[in-house]
Parts: sequence; C-alpha cells; structure tokens
Amino acid sequence: MLMSRFILVYLLDHEKSDGTNQRIQLACKLVDASKAPKDFVRKFLPRELDILVRLNHPHIIHVHSIFQKKHKYFIVMRFAENGDLLEYVLNHGEVSEERSRFWIRQMALAVQYLHEMGIAHRDLKCENILITELLNCKLADFGFARFVIDETGAPILSATYCGSLTYAAPEVLRGLPYDPKISDMWSLGVILYVMFNKSMPFDDANVKKMYERQMNKRVRFRTKVVDKLTTQAKVTTFAMLEPMTSKRMTVDELIGGEWVAMDPKLRQLNALERSALEQARATFSQLQEKAAAARYVTQMQHNRPPSPPPPPIGHGTKPTLGGGNTIIQEAISADQAGLSKLNVIMQSQQPAIDSSNIDTTQQ
Repeated sequence: MLMSRFILVYLLDHEKSDGTNQRIQLACKLVDASKAPKDFVRKFLPRELDILVRLNHPHIIHVHSIFQKKHKYFIVMRFAENGDLLEYVLNHGEVSEERSRFWIRQMALAVQYLHEMGIAHRDLKCENILITELLNCKLADFGFARFVIDETGAPILSATYCGSLTYAAPEVLRGLPYDPKISDMWSLGVILYVMFNKSMPFDDANVKKMYERQMNKRVRFRTKVVDKLTTQAKVTTFAMLEPMTSKRMTVDELIGGEWVAMDPKLRQLNALERSALEQARATFSQLQEKAAAARYVTQMQHNRPPSPPPPPIGHGTKPTLGGGNTIIQEAISADQAGLSKLNVIMQSQQPAIDSSNIDTTQQ
C-alpha cells in the first residue's frame, strides 16, 4: 500500500465475474477529499474524474471503475506489474536506445491522443509512466490534467505551476501563462533524456540557474552513453528540450520523425492505436460543434442570466452494488468502510482497446 497525506493506493486481488474464476490484480487509488487541500477538491479532483471517464487508449492505464462514498473516491485501475519508469531506470540502469524508442513512441501516442482530445497532461514524468508485465508503457496520473479549450472553443492557457520542478519547461518556470500542450513535449524530452542517461538533464537545486541553463541549452549527454547513441537519438532529445516554444518538436513530428522511423515496425499505427486516434479526433470535433452552438446561444441571449452549472459528476446516481461491482467492495473493505451511500461514477467495464497482452518482442 502506497500512502500520502490524502491518497492511498491499494493492491486488490479480484476474482472476475465472468464465470472463469480467474483472479487478477488491480490497483485502487483512494482519494480522501476531507484531508485534501481545498484547491485540489474544488479544481483538480473534478477535472481528473471528468477526464478519466473519457479516456480509452492502449498506452494509457485503463481505469476499470470509479466510485464515491461520501468524501472518499475510489479509482480502480489496471495494475502495472513492473512498477514505474523511474523504478525501472534505477534498478536496470540506462535504457537501450531500441527500447527507449519503443517506449517514447508509446508515450508520444498517448500524449497525441490527449492533445487531439483537447487535453494536456501537465505532469509528465517517469513516476507517471507505468510498465506492464510484458514491458509496455502506460501513461497514468491525471491529477493535473485539464482541457485546453473552454466551453466556447477558445484556447485556454495555463497560469498555474503544475507538475514536478525537474520536468518543468522554461515557460512554466517563467511564471507567465503558457500553452500546456507544448510544455508536455518538454517534459517528454526530459523523460527521454533520463532513459538514455539515468540522470536528470538539469539540476533543480537552484531554480534561477536551472532556468538559465535551460534557456542557454546547456544540456549534455553523459560521457558513458554519448558515443553509444545514434545522432538521430541525440538530435531528437535536443529538439524536445528546445527552450523556444515555437521551435520545439511537436508530438506529431516526434511520432513521424526520422528517429522513430529507424525501426520499421514503428512507422505505422497498429489497429488499436489508429482506432483510438480516430476516436479522439471525432470526440474533439463534437466538442467543437457544441462550442459553436454555445457561442451562438451566448450571442443570442447575452442579456439573459446565465444557466445554472451542470451537476457534479456522479450527482443523483443511485448506489449500485450488483455483481459487476464486487471490486469496490474489496476496496472499501481494505479501507474498513461500509457500503452505504455509494455513488457509482463510472461503471465496471473492460477496456475497449488495450495493449496489455501485446508482447513487445513481437512489435
């Protein structure tokens, strides 16, 4: 069980309800809103829940179900058998260029999917990249994620410092409003650097000096690895760690770039990846249509009082404790809580698309 002041993570041993008697392990993230900062409860937690129920991508951790009991939220998700990327690097050392290419492409596809949905992650780091039994990567932890367009379709810049200092882009450190999608790419560049070097590209002991080094492009590969990497790998890393946002490598450029294409198997999307991307674009198109309608209504009714806000997620949902929801009973038992007044925010479901059983050695 992992712990923080208001978040607990339990490992659940769950028996499937499909009659196979097969047992699987799931992770349950328990958020106790009564112990969390008010700003987190008011802003970040609702955003995370709203975003989680929308996601379905082979390289994003699958959320099985979400429940609420009073001030506690239970987020049940796939368990990653090999921990997170930081643990992997610390235990195994520098990641080979071949595997780094494979993993960074998986993460780039997950980020591309989010961006196409109009969502920025804003907390990309090695600790939020989980590794499955078959050594596939899954992006996780959407606590700082947010939509980058408002209800009228207008872009939203971020003004809040989010994420971890060592992964923060220079425009974030500057303290001015920034485009979080572009900043996501910087963080992804830091992750790539860490995989290659088993070290951080910048020392965060002094933020001012760190910012100066970022802006002056003072980043070097470790002597022990610099000659082992291809020129394309180093060029790609530097392009992602470009301090000028207008010149920084985009996620599409990374996925379609020369370095990723060096592995012929990675040049094309597989069926699951293609389906997810198409769904993301379709979803964003629907959001744009709704935004256009909202703008029209606003123009026509600008003198009328605004409509009341929509109810919160899970509002009015009847408690459901049927056979498909035995997981939450296990989670609540682990938390020593009762079963009364339970809101089902997201029903138990299997992933529509999931690469969990893909063997990386065959890709």
